[in-house]
Amino acid sequence: MSEPWPDPAVEYEYPEQTAANEQRWRSAIEQGLAEGSLTLSRRPSTDDLYDLTGDCPRCGHHVSQPIEFGVILRALPVRENDGVFNVQCNCTQPHKGRDDKHKGCGWGGALDVPLSTRR
Repeated sequence: MSEPWPDPAVEYEYPEQTAANEQRWRSAIEQGLAEGSLTLSRRPSTDDLYDLTGDCPRCGHHVSQPIEFGVILRALPVRENDGVFNVQCNCTQPHKGRDDKHKGCGWGGALDVPLSTRR
């Protein structure tokens, strides 16, 4: 059974790269964007640099990550301003089991998330 999200007390865990984990992370990011707990906003005076900010779907802590649509990670864009990115929690709140070299609750990383500037 999977843990309920968001939960600020989750332990640091780098997720295994499975189809189920990837789908859960993608769905959580999409839901956050749809509900407004995450926002993807263009930086002023840029065409392809955006900021993804808001609450991590897993731990609920504040996250902020630059997303550059001019440099697409792991996949070529299907359409202009679409891409697949490594979206990961980078909160600064403590999580049991996390060493001093890392940030966040551990989720994200290798779990690819499609993002689009068309909303």
